[in-house]
Amino acid sequence: FVLCAYGGDIREIMLNAKDLGLLNGKYAFITVELNIDSHIGSNTWMGNDTRDKEALEAYNGILNVHLRTPNSPTWRNFTAEIRRRVAAPPYNKPLPADAKVDTYAGTLHDAIMLYALSLNATLQEGGNITDGLTVTNKMINRTFSGVSGEVVIDKNGDRDPDYVLQNLVNGAYLDIGLYISAQQNFTMMPGKVIIWPGNTTVVPKDIPECGWNNEKCSGNLAILGGAIGGSVAALVILFSIIFYYLWRKSRFEADLSSSLWKIDYNEIIFSVKPGANMFGSMVSTKPQMISRPSSSVSVRQKTKTDVVSMGSASYAEDMQIFTSMGLYR
Repeated sequence: FVLCAYGGDIREIMLNAKDLGLLNGKYAFITVELNIDSHIGSNTWMGNDTRDKEALEAYNGILNVHLRTPNSPTWRNFTAEIRRRVAAPPYNKPLPADAKVDTYAGTLHDAIMLYALSLNATLQEGGNITDGLTVTNKMINRTFSGVSGEVVIDKNGDRDPDYVLQNLVNGAYLDIGLYISAQQNFTMMPGKVIIWPGNTTVVPKDIPECGWNNEKCSGNLAILGGAIGGSVAALVILFSIIFYYLWRKSRFEADLSSSLWKIDYNEIIFSVKPGANMFGSMVSTKPQMISRPSSSVSVRQKTKTDVVSMGSASYAEDMQIFTSMGLYR
């Protein structure tokens, strides 16, 4: 993560990263000109939230890009002069012995020197002090030695200063790398070991485990997707079979219930040959009287005036007499 923000914003980001468990050695956090004192909430817009100690712990392992602090005799003389002047009137603000002069004080000095050199070149050519365009053009593609080191202004009017890469460890910055703009070269300082977030020396991977576009895990995802799709299809087929079986069973039971009254003629077992008279020779197709010794039973073809008498009993109403002819399975 490259964090380009004010100190209070970076403090909040790092606290959130700590809460989310991202300070586990798998991620690198790079800042630009981060002031260590920004871990104190009262120094930022966040105020005193009682998390200053957590913020300092979250800062541990940050890589910070900082303007290179010169170590030349010219720089030492310049910083000594600054201490003398701020302690004298009208400032009367002596710097503590352990306080460092900010590197940007040297860049401000060199910016004034650049303007002065360009103005002198313009005047020497007969130009005017109010000719800002000519003065500006004299700044382009210029190189000179300043108190902050060699000053190189490119064709766009930009200065490419030297930078140092710092590692924030236990509340202090340690220089671990150097970029020389004139040579466009970055080198790590020998013998320096980087401490990464999570207090580990293992370098985080420079790409995500599955790649930037998930290209390293696409095969696994395809296999997983196929397995899930196959499982879903199998479940759909299984439930379809179960549903069809239950539907057929309920349909069969419904059909069976609605046809209980039906009898297949072929499933009837007759005790008398079908078509023959069940009374054998005792019954004719004509109206007649059938007599038996033990009882007096008269049977005639049924009409509205049929009368059946048994013994001495007579019924003056219609009657039917049934007898077994066959069995149904």
